[in-house]
Amino acid sequence: IIENRTDAVDIDGRPAHSFEAVVSGGIDQDIADMLWLVKPAGIETHGDVIVNVTDSQGTVHAVSFSRPINAYIWAKVTVTVGTPAEFPDDASDTIKAKIVEYGSSTFGVGDDVIYQALFGPIYQNVPGISSVTITLASSADATPEPDPGDFSAANIDIPSAGISQWLADRIAVTINV
Repeated sequence: IIENRTDAVDIDGRPAHSFEAVVSGGIDQDIADMLWLVKPAGIETHGDVIVNVTDSQGTVHAVSFSRPINAYIWAKVTVTVGTPAEFPDDASDTIKAKIVEYGSSTFGVGDDVIYQALFGPIYQNVPGISSVTITLASSADATPEPDPGDFSAANIDIPSAGISQWLADRIAVTINV
């Protein structure tokens, strides 16, 4: 829920004294019905999904909310092996799976992708590593891969109505023995 408590339209276009619910999942009508039940009287809903809701008196009201804007995350991971005897054969697949699992479960709607947080799932789940480097990029489309110059070792800003999307196919792992 993103509120605009001010007397003016905010920077993201929310009207004065309104709120925007950014909802991932669910059925549009169910979401609108619930928002109608819990929203304060006189406070406007805002969003790009508009659903009609009928109140207890039979009056129809338009209730608005938004769906998250997808930010597709791409990663390039380079791992240097320190102890080959401990380093597993399936390390590349494990790294991809753990990054996807962590990213999908940690970064919700409006959460920036914190670059440094991605190192933990790698070091915690793959033994024998000497060092790891990660570069990240994001795109508004699931394909194609961003240009090499778009990748950097930095956080990715996610808009307030955005959500990061993680997929193993968008993670490249290079192993240096």
